[in-house]
Amino acid sequence: MKTPTISDVKYDTLATSPYYFDRASMKFFGQTMRSFKVRKSPKGRFFLLGKSKHGYSFRQYVPGKKRGHGELRIVRSITASTLPQIESYIRNH
Repeated sequence: MKTPTISDVKYDTLATSPYYFDRASMKFFGQTMRSFKVRKSPKGRFFLLGKSKHGYSFRQYVPGKKRGHGELRIVRSITASTLPQIESYIRNH
């Protein structure tokens, strides 16, 4: 499977994480859709990282079997993760 775009992730997780990409939520964290990147690990897993005014948000994206039923799973705390830690985690998972 090819790496999805951030828009693909947003629409696939609307049912399971309706507030993650909500305009008010992103504004609170100082984010826009351009703040987010989707990365694919060597093992084929997808990870979402987004720069915010508090550091980075970091989630594993699991595509849904049906469109609109994907999941965003918490991987690490926003304040505990730095970009090098996140990139290392992705390389090893």
